[in-house]
Amino acid sequence: MTRAGRSCAAVTDSLPPAGGGGPACAPGVGGARKGVLPDPPLAATAARFDLFDIGAPQGPGWHPLAMALDPAWTAGRVERLARGGEHGTRPRAVAGAYLGSGLAWAVAVPVAAALVTDRRCPDATIDNVAVSIDDEGWSTRMAVLAPCFAALPGDPAAGSGDATVVRDVTRLVDATADLLVATFTPVFAAVRQASPYGLSGLWGSLADHVATVLWALRERGSAPAELGRAWALVEQLVDAMQRRQPRLRARSRLFRFDRGGTAPPVELPMRSTCCLYYQAPESQVDGGDGLCTTCPRRPDDERIRLVDAHLRAHAAAGGAASGPTPAAGPGEG
Repeated sequence: MTRAGRSCAAVTDSLPPAGGGGPACAPGVGGARKGVLPDPPLAATAARFDLFDIGAPQGPGWHPLAMALDPAWTAGRVERLARGGEHGTRPRAVAGAYLGSGLAWAVAVPVAAALVTDRRCPDATIDNVAVSIDDEGWSTRMAVLAPCFAALPGDPAAGSGDATVVRDVTRLVDATADLLVATFTPVFAAVRQASPYGLSGLWGSLADHVATVLWALRERGSAPAELGRAWALVEQLVDAMQRRQPRLRARSRLFRFDRGGTAPPVELPMRSTCCLYYQAPESQVDGGDGLCTTCPRRPDDERIRLVDAHLRAHAAAGGAASGPTPAAGPGEG
């Protein structure tokens, strides 16, 4: 995946206009945009889960991910999350956890989804990504400015100018790990400078969000066998990330849920890293223990019981594929 370089000092909190600008996939290819040229091959991957957009996004709330390297921007994001809302202010460590985890979620889930479903890796390098941040400070979505991606030789778009072909799945996983580590090493360093939430927690949240793709697949109705194949790729990806980043120590684990009735048992991951939601004032509103459903501070048997109840309730209400994902935190329960 080739791209036009931009120095961090030149980054501003604005995006190039639709139809041009941003990194180029190959000479004369960059800049394909919906409504201007035919949809690029990556559009099919983007549409599969509706987790990311392609092209310079329009409308308020979008920021180049590279803005995270500006200390003033990152400090402002932390301050907004620390200010909280109707329930009061949050500790700065909580705000840092929310910011880092939110940016990681916006990028890691669609990248992992592209890998396990289409065997593709979208170009989520820091200069090719924009993130949507709402008025309360939450990261909600990713856009890749140019539709570049890495793919396998058998990919139907392998011959397009948008694709960089790698030899096999192992090399594709390695390319994905290289990309995620290269993108988030400076982002997490900047978040750590702006808040007291540690680097190990930030990297753990990224690994947890990679694993969250299994919940997205379950919500789409994937069978247990498909989930098992996806988990094998997730494990391979997190292994590769750990080899590149020693701060990545904790990782999600699979748990078995029976679900009851005629539904077959399913294995789904639960998080390894605490988002510190229990320290935020909003965690105490409902009078519970303040912990997320899948919080690693809970005993494993308690987490299994709570998530199993969630799966059963939503299966009874509308089928196994309905209901929210109790795996993304914060306050996911």
